Amino acid sequence: MSLVDEVADRVYRLGTEHINWYAVVDSTSVTVVDTGLPRYWPQLEALLTSLGRSVADIEAVLLTHADPDHLGNAERIAAETGATVFIHHADIPAVTKQVWISPPRVPPWRPAVLSFIAHGIRNGLLSWQAVNSPSGIEGDGQLSVPGRPTAIHTPGHTPGSVCYAFDDRDVLFVGDALLNKDPITGKAGCIVSTKGISADHARAKASISGLERLNHRTVLFGHGEPSQLGIQDVVRQARTT
Repeated sequence: MSLVDEVADRVYRLGTEHINWYAVVDSTSVTVVDTGLPRYWPQLEALLTSLGRSVADIEAVLLTHADPDHLGNAERIAAETGATVFIHHADIPAVTKQVWISPPRVPPWRPAVLSFIAHGIRNGLLSWQAVNSPSGIEGDGQLSVPGRPTAIHTPGHTPGSVCYAFDDRDVLFVGDALLNKDPITGKAGCIVSTKGISADHARAKASISGLERLNHRTVLFGHGEPSQLGIQDVVRQARTT
């Protein structure tokens, strides 16, 4: 089942019950945060058409990390629009396919895992294109793209995992640094990215400390429902789960 919801002021959630990606729209341009799976592409076209916009209005793609379920349409957007694709420099070898992205170390017989894998394969998980010319993010700092988001390096899930804070929308995109759905059990609830799907679980747990200084109300995840609790409460919940 496809999802298209306005989850904050001109911030739209796309995807399915398994995977989220987002579009941030302003008066002249669009920023896409993560890009879902290849066969999610019609969702983006339909959303922009409904808003009187088009794919040509996309100026930037912000990738939270280098996992295939977040990369599915990145190169297509770049090729068709000339948009710049941003990702932390530590994940560039993975998005350009210079190194192999290790598969998750999770029990494949779990129903939630089997459901995710089947959904991913049906929607092109294994056929994503390498990003030809990504722009590397160095540490934390504001990006000169629509919405002026601040990138916050939160390594652990991947070496280059990044969160993006849009202060004018009171929104924080956390990618897979935090999850609102356990990918192994399928249960809802705020957790730190789990051992089986993280390159360095201890580092992932340590990285979320940097988010506690923020005050953004809406927290948007790569997996699971949006939260309006505020990032500080989300982090507190994740620490106790």
